[in-house]
Amino acid sequence: MGNMYEVQPIYEQVYANDNDYYVMPFYIVCDVSGSMSGGPLASLQKVVPAIKSEMFNQPTLGDVLRISVIDFSDDAEVLVPMTNLMQTEVPVFSIKGGTSFAAAFKLLRQQIPKDIARLKASGQRVYRPAVFFLTDGGSTGWETAFKELTAYDDETGAGFRQYPLVVPMGIGDANKVTLQQLCWPRHVSRLYMARDSNNVAEAVNEMAKVMAATVVSTGNSSLEGKPRHELPTAEDLGDGVVISQYDGGDEM
Repeated sequence: MGNMYEVQPIYEQVYANDNDYYVMPFYIVCDVSGSMSGGPLASLQKVVPAIKSEMFNQPTLGDVLRISVIDFSDDAEVLVPMTNLMQTEVPVFSIKGGTSFAAAFKLLRQQIPKDIARLKASGQRVYRPAVFFLTDGGSTGWETAFKELTAYDDETGAGFRQYPLVVPMGIGDANKVTLQQLCWPRHVSRLYMARDSNNVAEAVNEMAKVMAATVVSTGNSSLEGKPRHELPTAEDLGDGVVISQYDGGDEM
């Protein structure tokens, strides 16, 4: 597995009680706008089962992985609250309206503190969340909501201390320039773009592989006592996915 990263000081600010392992929360955030109808939607239905299957292959991952599933279009909805995915039903995605990144970011900003508090209340040590953000299109007016989700000043404490690692995933007509700006933190995250923009259904399958690989490796890092987010490289994934990082400046 490639691109391991040991947490930087700001990332060491986890939310802890005293258990053996850190719980590693993940949010699977999926675009269900009209352009995802047909084959892409059918492939989307297989994303969560693919991750669940990998977890069943290593049952101890259920001790450390907690996953929530969110869909978004004009608005956003929690389909699966933060849970042990091995103990819940697979969600059913349905096509809705347009595409609003802001709706997804606002919901994440609301949910993350609630989910962390609930996990801590059950005696869990909680690591910084990670978000898989899967879309086949673009959006406007998302910048303020994204800043509220991700901005944090370690020196002053201003902003959202529980900000997540955001891993954007582009398929179909997704805008690479926009999605690169969603890589957060920018020195850590990666953008995963499907190489074949015409076969959206297969592209969803490729992104499911990225998610499963990341979840499994990250969960194993916690079980090994060295928790970290571990993102796959091109060598891990093959030719179906192109990986890049944000290559602009830091101004938002």
